[in-house]
Amino acid sequence: MADVLRGWYVVMNDLQGHWNVLGCDLKNEPSGIASWGDKSPATDWNSAAEEIGKHILGTFRDWQGLIFVEGIAWSRDFRGFVEDPIDFGDPDWNQRMVLSPHVYGPSVSNNTLFSAVDFPANMPAEWTARWGFLRDAGKTVVLGEWGGRYLDRDKIWQDAFAEYLLTNCFSNTFTWDLNPDSDDTGGLLRADWLSPELEKLAVLARVQPTPSFLSRNNPAAEQVCLTTGAFANPTCATPPVATRLRS
Repeated sequence: MADVLRGWYVVMNDLQGHWNVLGCDLKNEPSGIASWGDKSPATDWNSAAEEIGKHILGTFRDWQGLIFVEGIAWSRDFRGFVEDPIDFGDPDWNQRMVLSPHVYGPSVSNNTLFSAVDFPANMPAEWTARWGFLRDAGKTVVLGEWGGRYLDRDKIWQDAFAEYLLTNCFSNTFTWDLNPDSDDTGGLLRADWLSPELEKLAVLARVQPTPSFLSRNNPAAEQVCLTTGAFANPTCATPPVATRLRS
């Protein structure tokens, strides 16, 4: 852990002053022996995330970014969070915590649920049980990664997943990825690195038709604004918000 904390110090010491650093993702896709809440120094991701988050926020107190925390089992499993929540030790710090699952379908994983006779109707219960419950628990949730080849059963999966995100007010997402050379997912660009994957973009537009964007409001004053889009689902309606990041 000491090496991890030193590594984060080096990264944050270099980047903390940059206006476009949205946040820190503490660990990409914890897996293997990673557990949640067993209190073992060798395996407990819950305790490790808590310690790393406190280290960053306590050391760099002028930095106002977010702390992204993924679940275990390749980031998609937060089932221990209710019994063993992460507590950064300060109400303001806890408000900056973002829980960030990565969720993929048949083009990436061989999950037996993808070959079940009731696929994809069986998926929403799985998503809710592993991480979807977090929003109803009042936690901030941003999908850190999702996507795929958008072919065959993966197309079926992505359509079902997009509907789940839309219905359950999860419009804050990042897709993987832009580049076309990701072997198991492909990208938002085709193999020529120029042509867009229009079907994939249409799926993303269903989930969030008005994505957030950055604009330079006043170049001379170095004033940059972030405009956040409204939810596509009217039952989740939130008006767009423009925030000045730096002036």
